[in-house]
Amino acid sequence: MPNKKIHLLAQFLSGTLLVTAFAPVHWHYLAPAIFAFLYCQWQEQTPKQAWLTGYAFGLGLFSTGTWWVYIAVNNPTYGIHNALVAALITIALIAWLACFPALTGWCMQQLQPKHSLFKSLLLFPTIWTLGEWLREHTFTGFPWMSLGYSQLSTPLQGFAPIFGVYGVSFFMLMVAGLISYGYLSQAKNKVFATTCLLSIFALGWGLDKIQWTSPVQAPPVKASLLQMNIPIEYKWHLENQMTIYQAYDNTTRKLIELHRDIIVWPEGAVPAYLHHFESPLTKLSDLALKNHAVILAGIPILQNNHSYNSIIALGHGEGIYHKHHLVPFGEYLPFATWFASTAERLNIAVSMYSPGPENQAPLKFGNIPLSPFICYEITYPNLVRLAVKESELLITVTDDAWFGHSIAADLHLEIAQMRSLENGREQLFNANTGITAAINIHGNIIKQLPQHTRGVLDVTVQRWHNHTPWHTLGNWPLWLISLIVLGISWRKHQQPEDVTTITYHADS
Repeated sequence: MPNKKIHLLAQFLSGTLLVTAFAPVHWHYLAPAIFAFLYCQWQEQTPKQAWLTGYAFGLGLFSTGTWWVYIAVNNPTYGIHNALVAALITIALIAWLACFPALTGWCMQQLQPKHSLFKSLLLFPTIWTLGEWLREHTFTGFPWMSLGYSQLSTPLQGFAPIFGVYGVSFFMLMVAGLISYGYLSQAKNKVFATTCLLSIFALGWGLDKIQWTSPVQAPPVKASLLQMNIPIEYKWHLENQMTIYQAYDNTTRKLIELHRDIIVWPEGAVPAYLHHFESPLTKLSDLALKNHAVILAGIPILQNNHSYNSIIALGHGEGIYHKHHLVPFGEYLPFATWFASTAERLNIAVSMYSPGPENQAPLKFGNIPLSPFICYEITYPNLVRLAVKESELLITVTDDAWFGHSIAADLHLEIAQMRSLENGREQLFNANTGITAAINIHGNIIKQLPQHTRGVLDVTVQRWHNHTPWHTLGNWPLWLISLIVLGISWRKHQQPEDVTTITYHADS
């Protein structure tokens, strides 16, 4: 029993350590080593034991990587004005997310209890990656902390434009599996494992050198992103609305005089409905139109008795985008009819937005199509892929002030970098309190502003067209591989005597 507890504690600590592979620490190469350790421990366990080990690992990962949900939920403006209830919701979320690593361990040991090259090289990556995809799509989805994000700036990111973030997760887990296979195998198999491992990195490095999309043969776009650093507790008070608007208006007028092409305001920049500021916004729009500039402003819109979290194009542009994928307990109340009385008793204040249509026209700068995303939406790979279409630039606006001084803003930006890499599009990422940045097609930061400061990010970005293989095919190549792997595994499971086993070290 003490030995069992030590193993569970070791995996819990491994999960907490894995967070350092993501932003802002970026210890990328720690991730394969941690998963090699997890895989090796699973090999000595029954399916039930593997579930418990995976659950301990998941608790460590998600309690360290997603604790900031508590800050957003326990918010004095919109949220739960009860620290205990907010803590219980956060704990429940972490407990739920930990089930996915647990399910991976259980499934792997149930299908293939004996260690083999097939298991470490293919089955392990397949089941974990399917778990990440399932986590994105279960209920409203929670795609944060997918392993592929930890491999930005490594050779493995070369797989992203072909297979997406889950493909990067898959190949990183192949590396981890090969490390485990080499450790658990005889000497001759160590050489084979090392050769395969180096081949994966070499292939990723080569793919990363390919430019999958093409620059538009036109002058680059001069953009300015306003990071006004308005605190949440100040922003949503009626008496502060005009002061906040004037700050945006004055700064924007100066930028128009400097002949900037695109001026971006963050999510909910104006803390009031569009019709309350229609007159001053019309005057600002007329000024922008005369100077061939477009203003992309985050502002709530009330339309047909529905409230929307929106972006509107003013000046030399057109279009309105309503946020489609809303955040539960922040922008809407799940099961509102059933939960309404309970929410009232618990003092829960939610903004109650309505979701916008699934397929919306892009915003326009002149005739240039732009793909807009609001906050949480950029974390969903397929949502972004389907929205890009013929757009030549990605625009993300957010207000990460909801997450305080946590790591959430760094993780959010890292996810946005992956979306640019997957789709071969540069991106303007504008946050109220930061991190405001511009991202190139390789997922690298062109330029950024420090968090929790007021400033304007002036940057020049290139428009791109054509599409990456990921944009064209989506997850289908990866799912085809997964289907084949699971089919082979099921057949092996039905005929366990055909499984080729590996000789372990004496100490294993």
